Amino acid sequence: MRLKGKMLERLPEDKRKRMERTLERMEKARRKDDMRLRELIVSKRKWAEEEKNKGFDVIEKLEKQKEELSKQQDKVRQQLVKLDGCLLVLDDLTLEIKEMDDAEEKKRKEEADAMEKKSAEEKVKEEIKKVEKKSTKKKKSSTKTKKKEK
Repeated sequence: MRLKGKMLERLPEDKRKRMERTLERMEKARRKDDMRLRELIVSKRKWAEEEKNKGFDVIEKLEKQKEELSKQQDKVRQQLVKLDGCLLVLDDLTLEIKEMDDAEEKKRKEEADAMEKKSAEEKVKEEIKKVEKKSTKKKKSSTKTKKKEK
């Protein structure tokens, strides 16, 4: 900075020099302050950019986690769908087995009924044969007795 103005011309030389030195010291101090401020600004800007980058890194990490979680969620959903399918198939098989068991049980009952019916018929036939045998014996014996009587 330089001193300007008409007033300076009237000042004595030593005062003017002192004023110029003072101005130079003030200018140096201002430059130092400016440099410190610049350094502070640069360091704060650097810090802010680092924090910004950290924030982006955190966001990217969270996005990756989100993607991984969605992949895991999809896998779990697929497993659930498969399990639902298995349950449906097992339910169908259970119904088929029950129907088969019911059919076999019905068949067994029919066979048992048929066997009972057969055995009942056989018993009746045996009874009839016994009765017939008795009746034939009686007839034979009655014909013998009739012949004797004659």
